[in-house]
Amino acid sequence: GALNNICGPDRRHRHRAQKDLEDMRAAGAVGSTREKGLEIMAAEARRIQLSAHFEAEARAAQQRQREDYLLKHKYYLVLLKCCR
Repeated sequence: GALNNICGPDRRHRHRAQKDLEDMRAAGAVGSTREKGLEIMAAEARRIQLSAHFEAEARAAQQRQREDYLLKHKYYLVLLKCCR
């Protein structure tokens, strides 16, 4: 059969990328035919991509909240020093 490329998400850590690959291969192994297996692998890759996207969005939101908190906290400290 023809070679197919099924891409998972970009991962910063090698162990996460390896686990994603193992999960995609395990998903594909349940297909009754090669084509069905590849179809299932592609669906699993998409699920992993969406999960990685939501994880990245959550990390970005947490970072923004942390920065907002620090900025407000710094602003209040400056006000306290000025008002003494």
